[in-house]
Amino acid sequence: MSAILSIVVPFCNVEHYLDECLESIATQTLSDIEVFLVDDGSTDNSAVIAKARVARDSRFQLIQQENRGPGLARNAGLDRVAGRYLTFADGDDIVPAGAYEALVGSLESTGSDLACGAVRRLSAGKEVPSWLHDKALPPAVRRTHVRHHPQLLRDRTVWNKVYRRSFWESRGFRFPAGIYEDVALAVAAHVHAETVDVLDDVVYLWRRRDRGELSTTQNRAELGNLRARFDALEELRAVVAAHLPELLPGLDTQILEADVMIAVEAVTSMQQDEREAALDRVRPFLAAAGVDQLMALPVADRVKLYLARHHRVDALREVFGLEREGLPTVKGVRKGVFRPKLYLTYPFFGDRKVKVPARLYEVDEELELHTRVDRACWEEGGLVIEGFAYIDRLEMTDPGSSELRLELRNAKTADVIELTSERIARPDVTARAGHAAVCYDWSGFRARSSFGDRLLRRPGNWELWVTVESHGLQRSSRVSGPVHGHVDVWLDSDLRMRVPPRTRGQRFQIRMSTPVAVVDRAVAGASGFELSCRIGSRSGGAAEVVLSGAGDLSIPVELDAEGAFDVVIPYESLLRDPHGDDPRWEIVVAAGGASSRLASPDGVAARWITPSGAELAVEVTRYGFLVATWRETRPIVDTLEWDAEGRLVLSGEHVQDARPERLLVCRRRSTESRTVPLEWEGARFRARLAVAQLPSQGGELPLASGLWDLLMEVEDGVVPLRVGPTTIGSLSEYHVAGTHDFCVTSQEGEALALRSRVALGPDERGRYAQRLLRERTGSLPLKRDLVLFDSYEGRQFSCNPRAVFEELRRRDVGAELVWVSRDGQFATPEGAEVVMKGSRRHHEVRSSAGLVVSNWSQREIPGKPAGQLYMQTWHGTPLKRLGYDLKVTPFRRAETFKWIKEDVPLWDFLVSPSAFATTIMRRAYDYGGEVLEVGYPRNDLLKAADREERAQTVRRRLGIEPGKKVVLYAPTWRDDQHVGVGKRLFHLELDLERARKALGDDHVFLVRAHYLVTDRPAFPEGNFAIDVTHYPDIAELYLISDVLVTDYSSAMFDYCNTGRPMIFFAYDLANYRDEARGFYFDFEAEAPGPIVGESDQVIEAIAGLRDVEDAFAGKYRSFVDAYCPHDDGRASERVVDRIISTGIFG
Repeated sequence: MSAILSIVVPFCNVEHYLDECLESIATQTLSDIEVFLVDDGSTDNSAVIAKARVARDSRFQLIQQENRGPGLARNAGLDRVAGRYLTFADGDDIVPAGAYEALVGSLESTGSDLACGAVRRLSAGKEVPSWLHDKALPPAVRRTHVRHHPQLLRDRTVWNKVYRRSFWESRGFRFPAGIYEDVALAVAAHVHAETVDVLDDVVYLWRRRDRGELSTTQNRAELGNLRARFDALEELRAVVAAHLPELLPGLDTQILEADVMIAVEAVTSMQQDEREAALDRVRPFLAAAGVDQLMALPVADRVKLYLARHHRVDALREVFGLEREGLPTVKGVRKGVFRPKLYLTYPFFGDRKVKVPARLYEVDEELELHTRVDRACWEEGGLVIEGFAYIDRLEMTDPGSSELRLELRNAKTADVIELTSERIARPDVTARAGHAAVCYDWSGFRARSSFGDRLLRRPGNWELWVTVESHGLQRSSRVSGPVHGHVDVWLDSDLRMRVPPRTRGQRFQIRMSTPVAVVDRAVAGASGFELSCRIGSRSGGAAEVVLSGAGDLSIPVELDAEGAFDVVIPYESLLRDPHGDDPRWEIVVAAGGASSRLASPDGVAARWITPSGAELAVEVTRYGFLVATWRETRPIVDTLEWDAEGRLVLSGEHVQDARPERLLVCRRRSTESRTVPLEWEGARFRARLAVAQLPSQGGELPLASGLWDLLMEVEDGVVPLRVGPTTIGSLSEYHVAGTHDFCVTSQEGEALALRSRVALGPDERGRYAQRLLRERTGSLPLKRDLVLFDSYEGRQFSCNPRAVFEELRRRDVGAELVWVSRDGQFATPEGAEVVMKGSRRHHEVRSSAGLVVSNWSQREIPGKPAGQLYMQTWHGTPLKRLGYDLKVTPFRRAETFKWIKEDVPLWDFLVSPSAFATTIMRRAYDYGGEVLEVGYPRNDLLKAADREERAQTVRRRLGIEPGKKVVLYAPTWRDDQHVGVGKRLFHLELDLERARKALGDDHVFLVRAHYLVTDRPAFPEGNFAIDVTHYPDIAELYLISDVLVTDYSSAMFDYCNTGRPMIFFAYDLANYRDEARGFYFDFEAEAPGPIVGESDQVIEAIAGLRDVEDAFAGKYRSFVDAYCPHDDGRASERVVDRIISTGIFG
């Protein structure tokens, strides 16, 4: 008998992902399936993985063919299917567990021809919205059609659907060759279906690959890819024109705002010949766009399409570049004398050379209202509400620049109550908006209600609405919030007013109620939860307490003369049948034929630990009702406060036997963590977090900017501390401690977390404030004896700037020495001042310093005053291509060359380690100024007389025992693992667990990810591997390392000054050399150590280091002679000699 569902899975070279894909299909809740795996000529281990699956699961079959493309591979599977229903999956994606059951179940009940569901993208291991599907599906609806929901024309993939096979075969559907093979077919199925089911369920996880070959959509900037995309779109248009011509205008608009815009951006990164070919391919779509279609698009898209239509590619590049910078000059302006109109000053507005028609800049609907309640509290007998409201890009520089009205609306009764409010200054809103040209400082409001209005004292839910009028536009909207605080007040004996604490996406509400049943006390007794309750409207008689939800329970009770009663909810009854992952019971009191949920003041709660270690609890919901719940036991924090020493003090209870000695504070998207001692008194614990100076590898430093999870070690791993919104209270507002602001928050429900940011003032935070600071400090007088040092844009106290600083300090030249710090992640050096990046003091020093010493660009503060000297030390000898030389590499990178054009002309000196580096740097950065070819100052440390003493200090700091061999693994970052603005991945390809077993405990691995990497993996537990990514200066790690394992990093050129062996773990050599980056010399011929591609080979080389040294001794000497000829320990002296010779210090 045939399976109910046939699944066709084409794959080609997806070994990193295929097993996870097949496991997600094999474990579907719908098990009656047949799966046809079609190997489309894989050259990696994908076929091996597929064969292993077929061998252990008879539902899977393997078909192998030469590479013919995904469409023809799907057809090969279609020739075998026999199920009643049909679907597809790609071998690098994931199907959520219940997806096929939901889709098939819908078709079984409705008889529709196909069912489709929502899609999420998998990016860097996280689920994010799918740009392709965001606007494609209407809310869940059964037995519909594309003619009723034209947005389904955007639903152009076959793998988020299940088809009735008889429908598929009756239409004779087959996939064409090439890529984008499913675009027209997926829409044709929508067009020809009698009816379609749309589900809200996420039925497919579409992966953005970060390893191996890039997918079709990830290569969309390539000319061949672009042509194939528009070939498929023309076929799609033909289908719609033939069968539903009335939908064609809407389809054309969809293609303009999505596909054509993708092509337009791709054109800006192409070479001249490709660019013209691409524009020719898109021209029919551009030419067909009428004025009305253009005006239906946002201003940004109108301008870009206009420029593309007229082949103004240079202007297009400028537009996309300004978008990456946040459109610093764009704001709304009203122009015109007799009939003024509102325009958006998008690039080239009013530019007489480019001549974009002014009408394309007219703006109205796209300017959205942004509003939120930030704080709600009860003060002096009234409810105080504070928040903000502004219309995007329209300035609110003073209270008179706009009008703002607040009102409460009862959605059920349609009653409206106007609130009296006052305007308050909110420079933080301007900072948060991120617009350099627009000020929203007077978008704030403060309203108060004393609840004297009769309407407001009636039971019901009231929402806050705001109306803003500005620059001739009016916008109204519900308000979300509150971010900080919540309110629970009994206005009299039977009238309750509650503003629930906000959860993500929740609207601000005032909930007025007259609770019938109220609980006053809850304790965990010997056999059950003991509740003391009352019913205000009754005196005496029988009642019933009903628990409904995860299994129903009814308990009879007797009321006393005042309506009070006690009840015990047995633990045994709650444990009998707990359904789901988080079973919950509502508690209802029934009396006299009526029933009411049991209302509860904040703070009423109790919990009991089961013999198995689970937790039963009664607690208050955000809406003020008592519920019973069952969950895994977690430590719970019930008290939070800041003490006089700036420490966050938290205390709570952990009822399990484990009493860990420390609390873990772990930074999200990073391997960075700190530890804090835990104090115990029975089951109670306390931790004092000195957030401004927690111990780290770099000393006592503040928690870096970002989100930090608070975790406790238990027997089976680590668990988050749990906290309720009422416990957080006012601590959700930022608190200044040292150089940073900190606020307490909850994540993923009730997990306690701490958010950190640099403590900048209202006149320093945000792009608008930064622009004003640049303007106001730009004309300060020059202080010739003031020197500013900057290493890796303020990230470190390290590298060449550190060596130059130390030499200047040693000579005591009488200069004022200042370091800039991006995030406070290094201690203040002796003899220096540290300024926080972006602070007023930083701007003042940057604008008045006589000398700036940096190893990277100063792009965030462009330009320099007359007379200022700028020494660029750079940060490594180049193996991999740099600067303008990257134009010839096949990989299309997100970075632009704008910083080179702005920063390089300002360089007065460039420090170079060798003639080789000098030639490369001059060409790659088009630099014609003075070069100091004197060696790298940062490598002086490796020749220093006290280097052995300093090495022992570093070993002690890292806790490395004497006698252990130290392996430093320092790979570079990967251009093709760039997953967003400022986001880069790092895959730990080196098998550390295998290394531990092979090499033993007398080795220790130091793993240092590149500073540009943001998303880092976790490391194996134990002392064998130490994450030193955040160690202040890699040069000190060279001192203690017996061997360097790297790949293409410039670390090799520095480390060779130690004379110790190097191993090159180049697992992706061909891709990195030929596609992603490219080399300046024959790396394979000149490498001063073995180049290996497997973890086992790295381990074998480490075990035989003596053989490695002997085999590569000649190459090692040649390498040092060619690339480090001046690294003799005195490079810093030569650099400082040149600085002094300028006469800058008098």
